[in-house]
Amino acid sequence: MESARSETTLRQAQLIMLRILRVVDDICRKHDISYWLHAGTLLGAVRHGGFIPWDDDLDIAMTRQDFHRFAAIDQQEMPDDLFFQTSDTDPAYRYILPKVRHKNSRLVEDKEVVPFCQGIYIDVFPFDSYPNKTALALLSMRHRLRSYRHNLPKRSIGRLLYMASLNTICLPLIVALYGAEWTARRWRDSLFNKPDNRFLTHGVEFYNKPPYEKKDIFPLKEVLFEGYSFFAPGDADAYLSKRYGDYMQLPPEDKRSTHAKKIIIDVTTG
Repeated sequence: MESARSETTLRQAQLIMLRILRVVDDICRKHDISYWLHAGTLLGAVRHGGFIPWDDDLDIAMTRQDFHRFAAIDQQEMPDDLFFQTSDTDPAYRYILPKVRHKNSRLVEDKEVVPFCQGIYIDVFPFDSYPNKTALALLSMRHRLRSYRHNLPKRSIGRLLYMASLNTICLPLIVALYGAEWTARRWRDSLFNKPDNRFLTHGVEFYNKPPYEKKDIFPLKEVLFEGYSFFAPGDADAYLSKRYGDYMQLPPEDKRSTHAKKIIIDVTTG
């Protein structure tokens, strides 16, 4: 009985995510903003025609330029029970990855009680383009070093070593290759997101993932997901193969994990 109830709740959550995606799709089509199904959502579309049966999240991606345009959309274009969550729209939100949230539900992934909205969501990944793999590797190394900071006590020897490695290893390499005028923003603006850049992957503020070639993504095509048509990379096979390898092979049952510890849906308010 408990298993059946859990499956019912998961499916309800998936349908809320599907509705969010349909709203986002309508807004993007209205404003000529390009997006595509990403990660497990694209895998689900190709392998299952919809959600991976045990999946409890939904991912889309956009180029950096389209992400900025989407972020600038007036909240009034979304239904009252949805909002675009960033640290600007929800000051208590402590994560980097933006989401479109459903206000009348709760999907607990970390702590039961947090100061920000925990509603069911879809992730919106901004993607940056890169001129070559060297630039991507250097940036990835710098951000990986930066990520260690969050696990180090302030005024600790570890924090000092982190700062030393960041400033004595990464910065000189970047300066040697790309000039002494480097700053994080200037370097990104001068090297990334240029029309002739070959590679495209998760934005500079995120963890490293395998880079995709632009030709794997553009031009976009439409695929069916849960009976509705959404945008996807033009070469979904190449895209998924780079991320998952043999993506049509189902994982063993003990690897079919979910993100949520708990899903709560307020059925009285939708």
